[in-house]
Amino acid sequence: MEIAYFLPVCLLLIVWPYNEIRYWTHVFPFALLFFLKGREWAVEYGGACWGKRAFAVVSGLLCVNMLCNVATVVKAEAPVYTSLNPDIESEDAREVFGYLNLHSSPDDVVACGESRAIYLYTGRLSCNLSGKLDDMQATADWYVEFLFRQTYLQYPHSTFRENRHRFEKVLQNNTFAVYRIVKP
Repeated sequence: MEIAYFLPVCLLLIVWPYNEIRYWTHVFPFALLFFLKGREWAVEYGGACWGKRAFAVVSGLLCVNMLCNVATVVKAEAPVYTSLNPDIESEDAREVFGYLNLHSSPDDVVACGESRAIYLYTGRLSCNLSGKLDDMQATADWYVEFLFRQTYLQYPHSTFRENRHRFEKVLQNNTFAVYRIVKP
């Protein structure tokens, strides 16, 4: 009977699909109990030698899996938001805000990952990004891209190269690129 618990728990530990431990905390006490009962059963019915070998193999697989999960989490750790937050007092940001103030009308909508800063410093309505490029093209008149961010709160950089018929680059400095959105 215990083998019915021992094998699924071992498989669960080996192929656990989540990197975060919070999904595991509710299951862990039961998994530990089933694992220990399963080991006890393996030693009792499989003989001491076979049980120890099975335990060594399973423990080895669990250790390798744990190291792989730790490596995955360390490698994929999300950057801290403050390290991606642009300095809105910088010369580059002031240049973008000044450009938008001069070249956009007060009724224009600016799409940007930091829409609050755009509204605060330009007075223009702003929106965050939607899922589809067509939605942004229908809603917004301008787009501000952060050059040092990859896809954090913005479309990938390749989007603008592939859709030159939709976006006209009008300003670029070290930190930002400003695009005029071509209406269909």
